[in-house]
Amino acid sequence: MDMGIKDRVALVTGAGRGIGRQICLTLAEEGASVAVNDLYQERADAVASEISRAGGRAIGVAADVADLLVQYDWSGNVRELRNAIERAFLFCGDRTIQAAHLPCELRDSQPVAFEEWTTSEMPVGEETIPRLADAERLLIARVLKVTSGNQSDAARLLDVERHRLRRKIVLHGLEHLARIRPR
Repeated sequence: MDMGIKDRVALVTGAGRGIGRQICLTLAEEGASVAVNDLYQERADAVASEISRAGGRAIGVAADVADLLVQYDWSGNVRELRNAIERAFLFCGDRTIQAAHLPCELRDSQPVAFEEWTTSEMPVGEETIPRLADAERLLIARVLKVTSGNQSDAARLLDVERHRLRRKIVLHGLEHLARIRPR
């Protein structure tokens, strides 16, 4: 099956086992260079090694790099993402892609901490105003800390339904701050 991806770079997340691993192997067989990411770096490295041993080109992606890629505002520009991954793939050689291999505008795009401003003291320069998603994440994190992880209390404070808050907690990766009820 020809997928038209020969000599392209493919980024696969959740690639350490199961279907993600199989997708990596298939892409490599088709001639793509595969950037392998998994929650567990050892799994990603193992799949990348397996592809390399089979004659393909693959490399692991560090977890913090995956976080940067997700948090960066790509403005809907898929070509920008593709170019960043291809550049990182070239610069890292045969090692794992690290943040240093990414373009500097991507590395330096850290959101402003919510605690650094208040609504009355919000900085004027547009580069210091956090994105809506960042502000939402920081607000939810702050409320969860105040309520000691109690999601019902946090939902009341935020004036939102608990199940909607739960979705946002998962979306923003804040489960570690929420008290989870045993089932």
